[in-house]
Amino acid sequence: GFSNPQLRPEVSWSYDAGLEWGGAHGRYARATGYFAKITDRIVADFTTGFVPYNRPRSELSGAELEAGARWGVLRARTSYAYSRSVGNSTTSSDYRPTRLAPRHVATEEILWETLSGWTWRNAVRYVHKQFSGDGETGSKLPSFTAWNMGLTKRILAARAWVSADNLTDKHYAESVGFSGFNPQPGRTFRAGVTIEFQD
Repeated sequence: GFSNPQLRPEVSWSYDAGLEWGGAHGRYARATGYFAKITDRIVADFTTGFVPYNRPRSELSGAELEAGARWGVLRARTSYAYSRSVGNSTTSSDYRPTRLAPRHVATEEILWETLSGWTWRNAVRYVHKQFSGDGETGSKLPSFTAWNMGLTKRILAARAWVSADNLTDKHYAESVGFSGFNPQPGRTFRAGVTIEFQD
């Protein structure tokens, strides 16, 4: 079965605060901190056919930093996030790290934009290790770094684009299933045209 008549709604209190600075030439920096406390968190029990049930308490806290700047035709953006996700269970009051919650995520994006409508995008994303079970147990999903690249040309109300995702053909997973890791696609090429209609 996939239902639980005793399931209670989650209750969450969240707090966040941030600072932002902006300067000339597209320079900016942001810093944000957050904290959330959740009671009766709804999770799925993988051993009994994904039946949902309530966990007593969970906490999610962390900080996000982002900075960017523009130099002529070049634009860059860097971001970093630290996350602490913990919870207890019906059998233990101790807080343990929750499953599939990487502690560190970082990205770097560089755009080259011309006046003639061309945009060349390079983006690198780093994700810290994760575990399939609470308390850093179960299968370990190793940390990974993925590199994506794309080229776009704007023509009137249309954008023609090509992209290459996971350029280094990195083999990694961000989730798990019944048979273990759910691997992400390897090197992938895409192309398309996007047309914007305005009222």
